[in-house]
Amino acid sequence: MRQKIFPALLLFLLCFASGCTQENLDLDLDSCTEYIMNTVIFEDTLEELDRDVIRWRYNVEEDVDARVFAGSGATAEEVCVMQAIDDDSASDLVSLLEQHVQDQRESYEDYQPEEVQRIDHAFLKRYGDTVVLIIGNDNGVSEKMARYVEQGGV
Repeated sequence: MRQKIFPALLLFLLCFASGCTQENLDLDLDSCTEYIMNTVIFEDTLEELDRDVIRWRYNVEEDVDARVFAGSGATAEEVCVMQAIDDDSASDLVSLLEQHVQDQRESYEDYQPEEVQRIDHAFLKRYGDTVVLIIGNDNGVSEKMARYVEQGGV
């Protein structure tokens, strides 16, 4: 038993020390947003939201840097890339965006129920202090983001 635990523990420590988990990678806000907007397929035309609208819509603090693109409201499509100032703030952002997704789901349930499936398949992932939310129909979002991260997030 001991012979099996040691190699697994060693592999885990090597992986952790080398930073091979995506959660340790901080992505460049603008580069990440540009990559998403150029590679993910959306049905709606997404427009960038200004800073005041972002703070109101997502209930984020002033020190959170963010780029957000949202659709016309006819669809639930959106791209949200936020960068926190530290680990705790990044955890808070994940919680805020999880709540946002739930609020969107409840909002669209009666308004446009066909959008609920899109919302239920939202991509929400944290990369270090950066949190990415993508709501759309592109089934390849996970693979596209994995490719972007493999390239070093640049």
